[in-house]
Amino acid sequence: MNFPAFLFIFLAIAGGVALFAIGKKIFAIIAIVFFIVAAFFAQTLVIVDAGEVGIQILFGKVIKPTLYEGLHIKNPLARVVTYSIRLQEYTMSVVQGEGERYHSDPITARTSDNSEITIDVTIWWKVNPDSAGYIYSRVSDNMERLRDLIIRPATRAVIRDVFSKYKLDDCFRNRSEIRQMLYDTLAYRLHSKGILVDDVLLRDLRPPQTVDQAIQLKLAAEQQLQQRYYEIQIARQDSIKRVVEAGGIAASQEIITSQLSAIYNQWNAIEAIREMSKSGNNTIVVIPTSPEGTGIPLILNTDNQ
Repeated sequence: MNFPAFLFIFLAIAGGVALFAIGKKIFAIIAIVFFIVAAFFAQTLVIVDAGEVGIQILFGKVIKPTLYEGLHIKNPLARVVTYSIRLQEYTMSVVQGEGERYHSDPITARTSDNSEITIDVTIWWKVNPDSAGYIYSRVSDNMERLRDLIIRPATRAVIRDVFSKYKLDDCFRNRSEIRQMLYDTLAYRLHSKGILVDDVLLRDLRPPQTVDQAIQLKLAAEQQLQQRYYEIQIARQDSIKRVVEAGGIAASQEIITSQLSAIYNQWNAIEAIREMSKSGNNTIVVIPTSPEGTGIPLILNTDNQ
């Protein structure tokens, strides 16, 4: 920023007129000379704010040196134009109001298989302080024109060039690789214009609507297939569980049957003998037993002996 030299000149003249009015000519002349010298000296001082760089313009020509942040002494006849060297952002998005321009502003590109893809992108960039003089004299005299004349068209052209080398499927599969290629290409192209690229952010990639619908249907079908697979696995596990349970029940029944059959037969035999013993005839009953404790009863009629 320049000191308001015109204010010093105005004060010098006003003071001189005042002193003349009261008849003090010598003091008036001294005051005028002092204020003119002060105004001239003030024109040699300039302050460049932090995050900016100053370009000296003398008679319409850029002169060196470039002024960095701080207080500087300059040619009193030169004026200073400042550029911001802070990190800048330029966004192009399909969402209205999200990008540099208020309306929807995505980039549409053609892939190598002639498919159309829509890209949302953000560029982080800044002015190279050492190239600020070149930018002013050869590229743009303000930041807004720099965005519109250099950043925007260069970014759109590089993105279209890079995506034209990939098939549609590869654009989604190799997203990191494409981002790196975009950064390298754009940084190289803008470096010659005095601009440093900090990063390229691929915010969103959108295939054509018909392809997107097909992808959604495919994903839905795959999810249904996966769900059915899980259901089959669950049913299979339930089937195995039932088979194991049935085998256990059968084995337990077999054990119970083998353990209780002899006792059960003996109990039936005893019940039958008990009924025969209640008979009115004279009968002798002999019960031979087997090692298992069972036997076949012999019934002898004493009347026939």
